This record gives sequence, structure tokens and C-alpha cells, in this order.
Amino acid sequence: MKNRKMKIQQRGFTLVEMLVVIAIIGILMGLLLPAIQAAREAARRASCANNLSQLAIGVHQYEQSFRVFPPGVVDSKGPITNTPIGYHHSWICAILPNIEQNNAYKLLDRKQSIYAAANIPVRIHEISVLKCPSNNTPGAYTNYAGIHHDRESPIDADNNGMFFLNSFVHAKDVEDGLSHTAMISEKLNDRVDLGWSSGTRASLRNISGVASGQKTFVATNPTLPGTVRSDGPDLVLSEFPPELWIDLSQLAVPKGVSPATYVGGIGAMHGAGLNFAFADGAVRFLSESTDSKILMKIAHRKDGELPPSLW
Repeated sequence: MKNRKMKIQQRGFTLVEMLVVIAIIGILMGLLLPAIQAAREAARRASCANNLSQLAIGVHQYEQSFRVFPPGVVDSKGPITNTPIGYHHSWICAILPNIEQNNAYKLLDRKQSIYAAANIPVRIHEISVLKCPSNNTPGAYTNYAGIHHDRESPIDADNNGMFFLNSFVHAKDVEDGLSHTAMISEKLNDRVDLGWSSGTRASLRNISGVASGQKTFVATNPTLPGTVRSDGPDLVLSEFPPELWIDLSQLAVPKGVSPATYVGGIGAMHGAGLNFAFADGAVRFLSESTDSKILMKIAHRKDGELPPSLW
């Protein structure tokens, strides 16, 4: 009896119990994973907003120095086409010293086209503040674009946004008020993108549409020999004329719109909306379900109408 009382009976888990435990762990993981992913996306969205804030500060530092907002693109004539032909220095080129890119600004030859061989080192330079963490494909492009117009229209000198061809916008010219006028927004890159330094649709957009959650990438004409590959837009360093650098047939455009002058709308990978930097420097997140008429109002710097209530 004594031996039997002292006998310790050891009992392990049965297969059924193990399966139940594994099932419970799987259910808990399934419940927690969406919350973890949402938290990570919230962090990426906050980082994206910080990038826009830095760009807005850079724009305002430029405005304080020159008493005018930087031109969206500099060229001798318009409309601007989606080909590497012309001077085409973008508004981002103008604010390089204000976003901690002094060396890039010094290396930029402002006497030549942005597509000139002398400017290749700057053109292929990646700038982290221009990259949204939710859409961080390597390359010398920007996920942020200056607003040039309130609807689809070629980039020209008569646009009604904050950045356009040879624009010379003073604070007093923003008659709707700086806090009610969108200045910079997020954009998605597609198969025709000439990089952040190009004052084409690569760095300028309108409010013709809002895209969300689409995987996009940068590519040029891959069939040309003599192409020097980079992580961003490909550069052709050969006898081929610039108009062959990119293939505009890859650009999906609305009916009746020329691919050469098509600009396109804004977009982001956040899934629920996108960040805007307003002309007063404030950064706000707007839902992708925001009425298009409201977006057009905030894109127009002087439509003369009452500002919409967004927040």
C-alpha cells in the first residue's frame, strides 16, 4: 500500500488535446494579425505624412527666400509633354537645398536640360524623403507630386493649382486661402515615369482621379540597346533620340486624351485614403471616398467659392 501511495503516475497530453491547443493558437493569431498589419500601416502612413511635412517646409523655406512658391516646371514653352525633350527642371530641383540635398543641388547643371548627360548623377539619385514607406519601390522617382490643376489638363502656364509651367505664385495669389488649398499629394508610379527631377507627370499631378492600393512600378523602353540600367528610370546613353527613351503606348489614358500630354490623378497605397500637404504647411489625411468636387475645390487656388468642410 505504501509503495502504491508513493507511486507517481505521469500522464502526457493526448493527440486531441494537442490539436485543440494548436487550433486555439491559430485562432488567436488570426485575430491578432489584422491588428498588427493595421498598426504597421498606421506607422507607415504617419511616416508618409512626415515626408510630406518636410517637403512642405522645404517649399515654404523657398518661398521665404524668394517671396514666391517654386515653379512646377521650368521650360521655354508649353504644354509639357511626357518625353525627355526640353529643360524640364521640376519644383523638387528648386527645393533641394531645403530638404538636406545640398550636394545634389550643387551638382545639378541648371544651364542644361535635366536630361543632359551632365545631370545623370543627380537624375539617378534616390531621395528617401520622396518615398512613401507603403510604396517604396527602389528608384529615382517620387511618390509625391505637386498639384498643377483641378482636373485633367496638360501642364501649361494657365493651370490653376500651386505648381505649373513657369509658375510664379505669391501667397497673395492663393485667394482661397493657404489652409484651404492643396499643394502636394501622394501619387502612384506607373510604366512611364521620368523621375523626381523631371517636371512632367513624374512630379506633377491633378485631381482627375484617386487611385488606391495598386502595385505599380517604373519602366522605360527596355528594347533599346545602349541602355544604362538603374534602380529607377532607365537612361539611354547612345545615339538614340530622346523621344525613344520611353514608350508612351504603355500609358493608359482616358478616351480622347493624348498620351503625350496626359498627366493623371493622385493615389496612394494606404488603402483608405491619402495624405495632402496644404499651402499653409499642414498635412492632412483625406479618405479616398471624399467627393471629387471637394477635391477639385481644394486643388484650385482661387475658385472664389466657399471652402469645403473637410475636418
